[in-house]
Amino acid sequence: MPHSSGGGSHGGGSHGGHSSSHGGSRGRGSSISRTPFAGSRRYVYYHRNRPQYFYASKSFKPGFNASHIFIIVIYLFFLFMILSNVKNFIPHVPQNYNHIIKIEDDADVITNEDALKLELERFKEKTGITPSVVTIHNEDWQSENYYNLERYAYNRYLSEFDDEMHWLIVYSEPKNSSSDGYNDWCWEGMQGDNTDSLLTPKQADKFNSYLQSKLESGEDAGTSLQDSFAYFTKEIHTGPNFSALYPVAPMLLFILIHAFGMFFPVFKYRNAVPDPNAPNNSAAYPSSGASNGSNTSVNSSTPNSYGNNYGNTPHAAPSLRNQYNTPTGYGNGVGQQNKPYDPQAARRQRIAGYDKNYSYAEYKRDKEERDREFNSYIEQYKQLMPENKVNTAPQMDSLNVPAPSAAPSSGNLVTCQYCGNVFASKYNKCPFCNARRSDNL
Repeated sequence: MPHSSGGGSHGGGSHGGHSSSHGGSRGRGSSISRTPFAGSRRYVYYHRNRPQYFYASKSFKPGFNASHIFIIVIYLFFLFMILSNVKNFIPHVPQNYNHIIKIEDDADVITNEDALKLELERFKEKTGITPSVVTIHNEDWQSENYYNLERYAYNRYLSEFDDEMHWLIVYSEPKNSSSDGYNDWCWEGMQGDNTDSLLTPKQADKFNSYLQSKLESGEDAGTSLQDSFAYFTKEIHTGPNFSALYPVAPMLLFILIHAFGMFFPVFKYRNAVPDPNAPNNSAAYPSSGASNGSNTSVNSSTPNSYGNNYGNTPHAAPSLRNQYNTPTGYGNGVGQQNKPYDPQAARRQRIAGYDKNYSYAEYKRDKEERDREFNSYIEQYKQLMPENKVNTAPQMDSLNVPAPSAAPSSGNLVTCQYCGNVFASKYNKCPFCNARRSDNL
């Protein structure tokens, strides 16, 4: 339905229009990480035929599920609200209506109707809105029981036009001026709802203010209307109305960011499955070795954090233990190597045994586990040492470790007297049990 675009009166100033009242409304999850965390499980998916690994909580379910449908419904609700406001972003007036301009001068106040009609035509060509002008005497509309001119202009619009694409200006003045020459004129604008995207309240205020000032200066109604439309045709903005985006831009941005964070992992990890080669949580991150003060034998069968007994090498990969830690590694041709065991090389090979996602955080966590295990060994040795010989290493008998059949210490190789492993003579401490060499005390 049409609504006021503003109006004014002699001595009362101009006023703004009313907004349209028609149609429409104006009105804990699963965690995903590249590094393991407490309670996580490793998953694998393939990107360009290459495995990609990540860790997720036990509640993680790959792919699309029913909860996402509820979120999409919420998105659609907010998008509908946004679109109802964004429709005014690009001004558009439908053109499938009667474009005939009407000028009805019942009050006989327009002196140059042709000049006024020319300005109305120019305004229609630029905006697509068809303007019309009606003049009437105050007594005529007051006699029809209209309590103000706005109500009369509303009914006059409905009687003149059967669409929502016109802009009607109604000017009224008394038939006879008062004895002191005071002309109690008034005027009102009435616009169709489909003109709202272009004829906004801000734009209409320009026309209202200009026409009011012309009438208050004493110019006749015809000239004032002609000059006002000529001015307004130059001033009205017909391009995109960016101010229509200001109320909805934050909401739209929030929906886009939330939707990306919600559905990008769904799409990315839709084909992910639990990694069959991943160790379980208890094996991958167990508690540390024997506590301080324990009399547990170094050669105990209790597995350490690497899944091996304490008598085995914690650093080396299985192939390296076979080469360097067994008596058959020397002299019988089985895994024979003429170089000492290098723990740095073993570490590099151990890291290479992981996939390409072995991160620095995993390395630090792995190193802390090794350090805690070595410190546990040292504490055991300190408690087994006599009180009057603080710097004397414990004897083999006190550790309850069977005598190893190790290769002789010769050349660049040294046999540890505590754990029996063979290592390079360039190290002052045994890389397996961290005990200092007795010949360097």
